[in-house]
Amino acid sequence: GYSTDGILGSTLVSHDVHCTASGAILYPDPCVNMDDCASSANGCDVNGRCMDKADPTGVHLDDFYCDCDSGFAQTGTDLKVCTNVDDCPAGACTPGACQDGVNSYTCLCPAGYDAKPNPLKGWPQDCMAVSCGEPPAVPDASATSPQVAAADVHFDHPPVDYECNSGYTLDGSPGGLTK
Repeated sequence: GYSTDGILGSTLVSHDVHCTASGAILYPDPCVNMDDCASSANGCDVNGRCMDKADPTGVHLDDFYCDCDSGFAQTGTDLKVCTNVDDCPAGACTPGACQDGVNSYTCLCPAGYDAKPNPLKGWPQDCMAVSCGEPPAVPDASATSPQVAAADVHFDHPPVDYECNSGYTLDGSPGGLTK
């Protein structure tokens, strides 16, 4: 809103124009935009700045906005404040937990997982299964698991299956187990 002194909540919101004895018109101070940021009803200052609107409506909460710092956004209806934007992508850091920061997040990963970039999802960080590398060669046996073709076994993959070559068993006895 407007007042003659520019102070929010001021009672100086009207004035009279007087005709003086000499016939001149006496104009009072002009009406000026009230400083809606002077009120404690804005919480912008913690992570941003209160910005008074040039064209007020007369409704205090409509006459200013929060210019929030990077990583923060204006929220609230009864009290406008700058709150941290949640940077955790939906589903990120599974099976761990995502800890939000300002313009960032951190994956808290359980044992068997490392916080690393996930290029498939375009995330700067995700809980990625620890790589055990290429399955080892076992004498007189061949790996039969599908992940052997990928030449990389991860912590969260099923175990690599091996089968004894023809003429070999696990215990060396004829007709013994070969897997």
